[in-house]
Amino acid sequence: MIRFTVLMCVWSGDQPAFLERAIQSVTAEQTLPPERVVVVIDGPVSADVESVILRQANAHPHMFDILRLKKNGGLGAALRAGMTRCKTEWIARMDSDDVSEPYRFEEQVAYLESNPGIDVLGGMISEFDCDEHVITGVREVPLSQARIERMLPDRNPMNHVTVFMRKDAVERAGGYLAMPQTEDYYLWARMLEAGCRLENMNRTLVRVRCGNGFLQRRSNKALIEGYAGIERYLRDVGRITTAHMARNIVLHRLLTIVSPSARAALYRALFRKRAPESAA
Repeated sequence: MIRFTVLMCVWSGDQPAFLERAIQSVTAEQTLPPERVVVVIDGPVSADVESVILRQANAHPHMFDILRLKKNGGLGAALRAGMTRCKTEWIARMDSDDVSEPYRFEEQVAYLESNPGIDVLGGMISEFDCDEHVITGVREVPLSQARIERMLPDRNPMNHVTVFMRKDAVERAGGYLAMPQTEDYYLWARMLEAGCRLENMNRTLVRVRCGNGFLQRRSNKALIEGYAGIERYLRDVGRITTAHMARNIVLHRLLTIVSPSARAALYRALFRKRAPESAA
């Protein structure tokens, strides 16, 4: 049986209720719980957030490993620090405000055991605004490595919150590095260059909370700089031309100047599959 650790980062912007729901979804509610949960506290957090973490740690005393960082250094640095505390061969990522489906880990482990040689395994996400049972859209990603490589130059081909990663493969590619709000996208690009095998399951694995400032994060300066950095990297390793790089940088910047309502419409029209009417 594959042994795995869940890696989650927490920061001052997290809401206690969302965090508790996220932790419950990867521990008590899983049909196959993780061996360990590494929680990286990225700088000072509220007393209420601390209370949630301690309560969950006490409920699972042999599962939790809490790493406290004195200052907030961003997700990439926090994940890099958290990786050092993960002692299993496999690491499952989870965000602090999303909800993993109860079957997630059992199905990912079964897939990996049936398909040896995979280094990163992800899947689909469904999205919701306030109520996790009211799905507003689905972000689909390509299944095969060939299709993942074809999507890479234009869009992130993996849903970060869904991935199972082989620790030594991540480290072989240099691990998480600083790239504003696009640390995962940068990692996948470098892992592909290092000869790693990436795949996605045709299964929705995580419900992602998109009503918590999601569109605002999609339009900030740091994110645009991160995308530009990735485009330059892809150009430098020969995956795209300079013209392709320039086109993508312009498109990313255009998304920052439209109104929030127009941005929401564009994301749902261009990058999301419409949720079925019966989704609940």
